[in-house]
Amino acid sequence: MSTPLYILFAVCALVALTGIYLKRRVESITVEAIARYGPETEYIPARDNMWKIEGDTNKCIISAVMVVENLTTETMKKEFMASVNQDHYRRFKQRYVSYKGLPFFIKDKDFDVNVMIRRCDDANKPTNEAELNLYLGRECSLAMPFDRPLWNITVIEDYQKKSAGVSETIVLFKIHHTVGDGISLGTMMFNILNTEQQMKQIEESNSDTILEKTLAVSESSSQVQKKPPANPWLVHAMTTVMFIPTLLQIIFKPKDDNFFKSSNLEGKKVVAMSHTYDLDKVKAIKNKLSTKFNGKMTINDVLMGNFGCALNRVWSKLDVGVKAPKEITVVMPINMRSDDKVPAIENRWAQPLVKIPTHTSDPIESALTMKKEIDALKKS
Repeated sequence: MSTPLYILFAVCALVALTGIYLKRRVESITVEAIARYGPETEYIPARDNMWKIEGDTNKCIISAVMVVENLTTETMKKEFMASVNQDHYRRFKQRYVSYKGLPFFIKDKDFDVNVMIRRCDDANKPTNEAELNLYLGRECSLAMPFDRPLWNITVIEDYQKKSAGVSETIVLFKIHHTVGDGISLGTMMFNILNTEQQMKQIEESNSDTILEKTLAVSESSSQVQKKPPANPWLVHAMTTVMFIPTLLQIIFKPKDDNFFKSSNLEGKKVVAMSHTYDLDKVKAIKNKLSTKFNGKMTINDVLMGNFGCALNRVWSKLDVGVKAPKEITVVMPINMRSDDKVPAIENRWAQPLVKIPTHTSDPIESALTMKKEIDALKKS
């Protein structure tokens, strides 16, 4: 056996032993943390804690804006608390701590829904779209204190009157990325805002739990179709071997001068509103295509496929003398959950390179091409 092979085995053994040591150390410190902070203490895995690493001008916060008719702050508190009181959403009543160098979520004994969900006062209340965009931009640029749960909701009541007895309420929902991803959070917020008809479906459902009943009528992201490896030990061995050069590359790589990672960013967020579109119509298109082509389409397939179709039409209108490209490559968040349960509040997504078809002006053809691309990614 050659010397290089001996070295390779030695390095693999060292990495494996280091992994075992770190695993046991995490388990030991977790036991101590539970004894100190209480039984609801839970270790924050790396896929969540990585979002804690943020700079002064790059806050890892997810912001969502919703427009709802006739919603009051007190109703928002009631509906939201009805959800977060379920164990499934316990992170909304936990705060972040560091114990012996490891991150944990612990129960916030001072939790107060009146602090977490607040009404926009009349002095700062925007009265038109321009003022609303500035207000939302300022709010979305603010950091979050880590001495309380890492989320908050601002309710702008009676933003605009639509007709007699009907007014628009703006809901700004902010949450730190360490708590969870947009997939789980989006499902939760849609469930909170279920219509009376949807709630009736939930109550009449045959499912055993509220969470299962809610999922039955909610629009959730499609799941990846993970295939178990034929030889898991070989996969782990290859991962270990590939880990070494990746680690060395990270350690010795030159300084990253990317402008977007520098201190030159001012940290302000700019908000703008697009024209609205009827989600029910998008769902109807998705369902029609699923039936016609005997395959499950998703809302993303329809939206991203039509986005590519729109780019093709715009390109044609520009009349630049060059044909539209066959496709464009973008980075798109993909749900990596492989089960059909209600998405847990955590981070389970990836950002693969996705090819959006721009070769056709036919929206149906574009959506079908998009579906093939996304399905291939989910099965890979």
